[in-house]
Amino acid sequence: MFKWLTNRMIDNFIKEKIEEIKEVDIKNKVKKYVGIYKKDIIENIKQEFEKAIKQFIEEIAKEL
Repeated sequence: MFKWLTNRMIDNFIKEKIEEIKEVDIKNKVKKYVGIYKKDIIENIKQEFEKAIKQFIEEIAKEL
């Protein structure tokens, strides 16, 4: 019984560590992507903000 319980605990521990490693790997990939395409990402964000602001102003103008 103790061997089964010990094996179960070890399996769960290993699974948790594997998930943590996957999360770190994904974070590193995102950081690398952002580092490479930083200027493009910033430009796209600026364009989206401009669109949102224009739409917001148009909606306000309609209500007035």
